[in-house]
Amino acid sequence: MRALLTTVSCLILCVGCGSLNKPYPEKNLHALHVASPSTDAASATQSKMVLRVDRVILAEPYSATTFIYQVGDSTFKSDYYNGFVAPPSRLLTGEVTGYLARAGLFRVVFSGESEAEFQFSLESNVTSMYGDYREGHQPAAVVTVRFFVIDQAKENFAVIFDKTYSQTTPIEGEGTDALIKTYETCWTNVLTQLAGDLRNSAVVTGGP
Repeated sequence: MRALLTTVSCLILCVGCGSLNKPYPEKNLHALHVASPSTDAASATQSKMVLRVDRVILAEPYSATTFIYQVGDSTFKSDYYNGFVAPPSRLLTGEVTGYLARAGLFRVVFSGESEAEFQFSLESNVTSMYGDYREGHQPAAVVTVRFFVIDQAKENFAVIFDKTYSQTTPIEGEGTDALIKTYETCWTNVLTQLAGDLRNSAVVTGGP
């Protein structure tokens, strides 16, 4: 009987060790980089105002670090093993701030983490950001974001710019690398349009 118990114990131990040593699929984590504005755009008219870029807000479930896919007309799923290296809100805040700073629209552009004085603030609300992989459709990256510029110079918090941008861009290639590259294309297009609209608006032309 003792020999039988010893044998059973050894088998359980072996099974337990085997499960502990079983390799799990690794997560693939991606950064997000937006292309720089053109040299001509960066050398155009500049406002004397200072712009603070507030934290980009993403609606759920797009605020998660995991990639979100549309797989049916009303069906979405998250990808536990593929996603962003940091919360997309943090990544996008940095990219929006960097792009607008390089675009030369304002005297200074900084993120909301700074305590520096400013006249304008930019709020960004992302209402969709996912890969469209519905059967019978060309795979595409979908991004929709609404931007607000708020005049805080006189503390009246008036909205002086409000516009929504949408991008649905076909994904060329397979895998998550292709998806992230298409996201980058979407955001480059969105920020290019935003910078152009701001440059032609009273936000820039109406500054002192």
